[in-house]
Amino acid sequence: MGVSGLTYLYTFSSPELIVHKTDLKAVLAFNHYCKPVELAVEINVETIAANTGRLFEGEKTRHFARDRLKTTKIDRTPLSTKPISQLNVKCRFWSVVTTIFEPTESIAIQAELGEDWCLLIVGDHKSLSEEDYLDKLGKQQSMNKLGKQQSKSPIIYLDVKHQRRLAATLRLVDELPWDSFARKNVGFLYAVIHGAEAIWDFDDGNALMASMWHNPLIHYIQSPVFEVFEPTNFEAQAFNPYMLFGPDVKFCWPRGLPLTEVKNPKSYLSLKAADALLSRKQIESRDIGVVQSMARMYPDVDAIYRLTRDLPVRFDFPLGADILVPQNAFVPFNAEATLFKPSSYWMLYLPVTVPRRVTDIWRSYFAEALSRNVAGQRLVFSRPLVDQRRNPHSYLTDFQAEQDLYLKSNALLKFLRAWQPQSKTLPDRMIELYIELYEREFLEERDVFLVHCWVQSLKLANYSFPSITKN
Repeated sequence: MGVSGLTYLYTFSSPELIVHKTDLKAVLAFNHYCKPVELAVEINVETIAANTGRLFEGEKTRHFARDRLKTTKIDRTPLSTKPISQLNVKCRFWSVVTTIFEPTESIAIQAELGEDWCLLIVGDHKSLSEEDYLDKLGKQQSMNKLGKQQSKSPIIYLDVKHQRRLAATLRLVDELPWDSFARKNVGFLYAVIHGAEAIWDFDDGNALMASMWHNPLIHYIQSPVFEVFEPTNFEAQAFNPYMLFGPDVKFCWPRGLPLTEVKNPKSYLSLKAADALLSRKQIESRDIGVVQSMARMYPDVDAIYRLTRDLPVRFDFPLGADILVPQNAFVPFNAEATLFKPSSYWMLYLPVTVPRRVTDIWRSYFAEALSRNVAGQRLVFSRPLVDQRRNPHSYLTDFQAEQDLYLKSNALLKFLRAWQPQSKTLPDRMIELYIELYEREFLEERDVFLVHCWVQSLKLANYSFPSITKN
């Protein structure tokens, strides 16, 4: 690089993937992950832009009239004259997952956390029937390491038939697309309706490191005070917490971190500088809304990392305390091993008009922007609480599904950082933001209507939205 007007053909370490015909900015962004293999023709920047397009900037390209929300059928409340049915269960905490696979060890562990924990499994068209799934889950539990002495959790399996019955009461259930990871939204709403005191949003490939004597989630739910490290004087727009957990590799980053921030020295802290740049403190539980667990051995990284770097990654956890994310920074958190407290239930909604590998990252960034001036929303990255046992994936398919993360996340964070909401309440701000996101092509129109329906559904469930504070 460094030769003005030249472009290269670049290849990843994997022989399967070649990136070419890129503009100079994109080549620079990939410079740290790729190596030049062939010199292409000499052309100028204008020619490159004409041939390959320009970087996505997130400018407004379309308009959504908010009055449309008043005339759509999705807004006709009450959603039904029928009461919302409730199960005769006394669970305090809920584990929510959606899957089309047979029961995994991860799900079997969640099924044995005890009577205080409900396990809610949201099915889809490709999922097993309730009878077949629970039969296979019973066999999986018999082999589970927690042992038969552990008390069982109530299990609710919402197959297609059950969800269609539920749709008569809650329109959101009917409006969400099928064959979509976003069916998980049904589970979130169901848990809120049934009075969940905490929601563990997990994936069937992440096994909680629990035993019959210890459930690590309880600490984050019931401890009144947490000891954490918080970066001081943090100025970058995005924060990479992974390096503070002592990985046994030179460098790694979370899925969804903008490529422009991956090698930005201001976006991460090295352990060598921890003493000078971290403040050890105690924070009250009521100030924390979300706890994102790290995954041992196989952390949540993007397809570029998986295609070009070796796994697994081992974390030594040298600091001995969790990381409190700076309030002015954006950090991607996922829908694979994340604990939500009631003050943050409003942010659980997963967008439906972006791919599976994007939706939870978009959710996290939207939530962080909306959390400004809202009490009880701090984000903590915890030591690894799960072992990832990933279902088979094609890294190239993941790469394709993650395109928005690579091409749009930097523009998204720039917009969110500058966004000045006009609405006075959190529900209205959610809708205001989603309209802006549609107008700037981060989402499609359907998500505007659905987040409006999500807000209305939470209100119907008597959920209490946090208030906006003045400062």
